[in-house]
Amino acid sequence: MQPFNYVKQFTDTPKKILIMLHGFGSNKEDLFDLATYLPKDISIFSLNGPLELPQMRNVHARYPLSLTDEESLDADTQELQTGAEYILEFINYLKTEYQLHDTDIYLLGFSQGANMSYYLLSEYPDLFKGILALSGRYPPALLEKSYPPSLLQGKEIFIGHGEFDSVVIPALSEEALEKLEQLWALPSFHRYPLEHSISPQEIKDIQEFLK
Repeated sequence: MQPFNYVKQFTDTPKKILIMLHGFGSNKEDLFDLATYLPKDISIFSLNGPLELPQMRNVHARYPLSLTDEESLDADTQELQTGAEYILEFINYLKTEYQLHDTDIYLLGFSQGANMSYYLLSEYPDLFKGILALSGRYPPALLEKSYPPSLLQGKEIFIGHGEFDSVVIPALSEEALEKLEQLWALPSFHRYPLEHSISPQEIKDIQEFLK
């Protein structure tokens, strides 16, 4: 099993496990600041992406992404699967290392981490109780894929997006919402007056969602 680079806020008898997935060009510390505001009965693990970006220190990604070629802003299925397998290995590691075999697992992802959260929930629904997808999009590689209609029935899903987001435009969160509703999910959908970031009100809504 490969080594994992992560930070944690651990409680001995957690009601939930929350795995944080940062976006492209960030690292494990980015979202971990949110842990201060979240319920204390949750064990939180924030994981570095497996790809370290060249010529930049402590900057990571979930899968390759070009910032200059618009056509390559979205990963193909194999790139998504490779990124997903790293997270699945991490989950197996957590279950063994912290004896968390029967604890509900949630993903909280921002931007590229949100895209990966959508992917994992759709491809491995039995592993996850829910996701929180912040400023992300449903992977285009999966939009036309046929799933059982009730695939995500009963899953707990939070979608948060900035109204003025120019990195991942707001319409893409609506596209994600539509796809999830087709799979019988009932997401909690939120818009905020901000760009590609997280607002204090969004943090309050996340707190309430995870209670």
